[in-house]
Amino acid sequence: MKNVVCLYWGNKYKVEYVKILYNMVQRHLTIPHKFIIYTEHTKMQKLVKGDNVEVRKIPFHDYQGWWNKLTLFSPEADLKGDSLYFDLDVVITDNIDCFFTYKPEARFVGMNDFNPVTKQWNSSIMRFNQSMWHEKLWRRFYDDRPNLLRRFPGDQNLI
Repeated sequence: MKNVVCLYWGNKYKVEYVKILYNMVQRHLTIPHKFIIYTEHTKMQKLVKGDNVEVRKIPFHDYQGWWNKLTLFSPEADLKGDSLYFDLDVVITDNIDCFFTYKPEARFVGMNDFNPVTKQWNSSIMRFNQSMWHEKLWRRFYDDRPNLLRRFPGDQNLI
């Protein structure tokens, strides 16, 4: 089973964004999957309904904004197998099966940034196998958070 993951934290987006993302994934992914929402919102299970929806508590609560994405790489997030992450403001208009089938042997796949000037990748869409990143990414981040939060302007720069 594949995972499709999103993170609902704070109040930047309304709950409707989670519902819309879920519905877009349901329409455009034919591969069996579980839709996992990480949140601190206690009523999310009642607000987003579906046979394959699972609501989980964000593993750590001391991060701001996009830095919460890093917690998805922690053992506490307990993601088994391949996971496809989407930011809540992503719009899906066509089939996304290729996000799971593209380079299936890759340990991490990220989306090219839409800004051609930066020539980097963008963490708004990424596929990863969490267990392969516990030590390489999460442990490094967790052990050196204050320094890394100062050094890197955002999560994708560290990832």
